[in-house]
Amino acid sequence: MIKEPDISKDFTISDIHKIRNYHYLLRKEIGDEEFRKYSDKVVSDILKDMPNVKRVKIDNSKNRQE
Repeated sequence: MIKEPDISKDFTISDIHKIRNYHYLLRKEIGDEEFRKYSDKVVSDILKDMPNVKRVKIDNSKNRQE
């Protein structure tokens, strides 16, 4: 099995590339059914954690150019 990527606390663009590359390599290594089971487990884990995720409101008005 491929080693999971190390993700920084700041979650940068580089981390997104690491995750995409990890999933690409994983997908090449395992078959369709096995990947489907893996994906279902990941999604169910995420959905279980969703109530615990802190919701943050982002004020986009600061980023707008006038």
